[in-house]
Amino acid sequence: MNYNDDLNHFSDENPSSDGHLFLKPRVNRFAITFVIVAMLSVLSLGIAYLYGGYTNKFEEATKDNEHTAVALSEHIDSTVFQVENLSGDILERLAYDGDSPPALARLNKQFRKIAQDLPAIAGIFVFDSSGNVLVSDKVSPLSFNNSDRAYFRYHKAHPDDQGVHIGSAVESRTTGDLVIPISRRIEDSNGNFSGVFLATLKVDYLNNFYAQFLDSESSVVVLTLNDGEVLARAPYLATSVGKTLAQGQIFREYLPHRTSGTVMVTSVLEGIDKLFSYKVTNRYKLFIGIGITKTGLLAAWYGEALLASSAIALLLIILLLLGKVLVNYISLSSTYEEELEKAFAIAHTLSTEDALTGLKNRRYLNTSLPTEIGRAKRNNSPLGFIMMDIDYFKSYNDSYGHLLGDECLRAVSSAIYATIRRPGDCAVRYGGEELAVLLPDTDEAGTRKLATDLCFAVSQLGILIKAARWDG
Repeated sequence: MNYNDDLNHFSDENPSSDGHLFLKPRVNRFAITFVIVAMLSVLSLGIAYLYGGYTNKFEEATKDNEHTAVALSEHIDSTVFQVENLSGDILERLAYDGDSPPALARLNKQFRKIAQDLPAIAGIFVFDSSGNVLVSDKVSPLSFNNSDRAYFRYHKAHPDDQGVHIGSAVESRTTGDLVIPISRRIEDSNGNFSGVFLATLKVDYLNNFYAQFLDSESSVVVLTLNDGEVLARAPYLATSVGKTLAQGQIFREYLPHRTSGTVMVTSVLEGIDKLFSYKVTNRYKLFIGIGITKTGLLAAWYGEALLASSAIALLLIILLLLGKVLVNYISLSSTYEEELEKAFAIAHTLSTEDALTGLKNRRYLNTSLPTEIGRAKRNNSPLGFIMMDIDYFKSYNDSYGHLLGDECLRAVSSAIYATIRRPGDCAVRYGGEELAVLLPDTDEAGTRKLATDLCFAVSQLGILIKAARWDG
């Protein structure tokens, strides 16, 4: 067999040999292309993941801060509204009782009780037309003159302003602490200026209250007048109170167009870029701002980004192995977020519901009642409110024990809940055996009818007690 015969023989015995030689480069090219595409895909996904985490940090911070700004604006409006209601009552009493020593003694007693019940109040005063103290909440009589205070001069010069006036933070002459004056003009029967009613809020109280809402050391909460003058700030910065934010971007560029929002601006007081959520309060036009530095906002993301970048680099080296790790990581992240959302939902429910009865609790009422009152005033609509107390409950507890007492409370609460039909109505366990029902858009007749229905529903439970007696 010659050489050609040997070659033909080889080809006959290996019919695919030429095909293998041709297929091998194609497989190599496909493998290289696959690896390149896979690496680019991983790199693209990694970049998308990092960018998504980056934007999510801003979105989450915006959402949380805007909700907090609304809550804090309602809180300060509610606090000032309490003072406004108090001032109206005091002006009526002064007009009716005068400023005789017995009348002032009664006011002193009332002022001391109010200051004790309201921790935000630093002091309550009534000044005569010359600025001398007529009466205060202090045990010992005071003898100083406040005619030089800005709020006193304001009321003396503005007879047309009959409402409350919120002034700049000042140092109290009785305690030396920083306070926010909330004042109101007093007039005699002829409409002439006869003095000033003053209640002061503790700046420290507001600072400490706002500090509860700080997520980190890079967060800040600030309260200002509508002209930008700082009243309170958390964390407390001694040089901040009395400073103005009027030249900041929010007051110059954003507030003229929107009374609430979230923007990235440079802090006037610190010169640092911060994500600020702000809200102008509905009633008294105060400014609430909640900010966090960009560095603080992204601190957690920087750590996540470093880990993710390392993972991406490792994925590019060991594609198949770390592909599985990435899937597991995403799966764990998703599970963690779901569990966290469930935990937040449970925590929210526990914070607003009474564990024994399933009704809303007093904390919920303290939040919703001022809101409903404000809504009713704005809409000029009625607002019904029913307070209930279970008669003989102490005797029932003493006779049958606390377990049956709890069952009694649950039964009565269930009856009340079943009787309330409108979605907007709210049943509340106020405390102990005290229950309440909040009825938006309900006039007196409707409220009375529902109260009658509630009494009937409870009576149908047939809960009896032996030797029932009135416990006072």
